[in-house]
Amino acid sequence: VAWQEALERAAHEPVRHRGLSHAAVEQAEHALGEFGRVAMLMEAHLPDRGAAPLPYAAVLAESLRRSTGRGAKQVREREEPTWDDLRETVDAWSDEPPDHFLLHKGAVLLLESLDELATALSETTPSR
Repeated sequence: VAWQEALERAAHEPVRHRGLSHAAVEQAEHALGEFGRVAMLMEAHLPDRGAAPLPYAAVLAESLRRSTGRGAKQVREREEPTWDDLRETVDAWSDEPPDHFLLHKGAVLLLESLDELATALSETTPSR
């Protein structure tokens, strides 16, 4: 929502911003949309209230929190965002995936969408 509001405001500005190209904006929007869809898919498969907590889910949540927090800071500082914590979690799960069918696949899809976002933003990172 904040992303769309910023785009709408920018469209009415009289001076063209030298930042992201229209293609990069579209690519970033697509990546954020994918991230949102994966998050909704994972949320739709939450365990029942009385179910035992899944330790792997807590690991994923924490690595996502750290990665996106750091990535947001990097974007604000006009640096290319990295998702190291999430990437380490996904890599560690490659050998021994969680026993929940969606955790590993969801984590991989979340990482892929964040990588797409980083690619879209990196098109203009040095000159932004």
